Amino acid sequence: MDTEELGGNIALSGFSDCDSGTMIILKKIIGNYAKDFSERLDDFEKLHLRLIRNERQFDVEAIVTRSGSSTSYNASESNIFVGVDGALKKAVRSF
Repeated sequence: MDTEELGGNIALSGFSDCDSGTMIILKKIIGNYAKDFSERLDDFEKLHLRLIRNERQFDVEAIVTRSGSSTSYNASESNIFVGVDGALKKAVRSF
């Protein structure tokens, strides 16, 4: 699976088939969450999102690494934006 690095603490896997307009919006959403994590969590290291496309839905896994330990949060939605936001909201709620 392809991985794209955004800055020093964001990685995206499985997003290579997304068109440029979709990626602009997704990068904005993901970047805002990553900024929030880095401001709220002193031990935040990295945010990695994995996207898997199924027939009718997008499975999104958000992996947050803090102090060398990773925790994943998942969402499955028919809309990619709702899926990414849903997985990241689960992460935020856990802090």
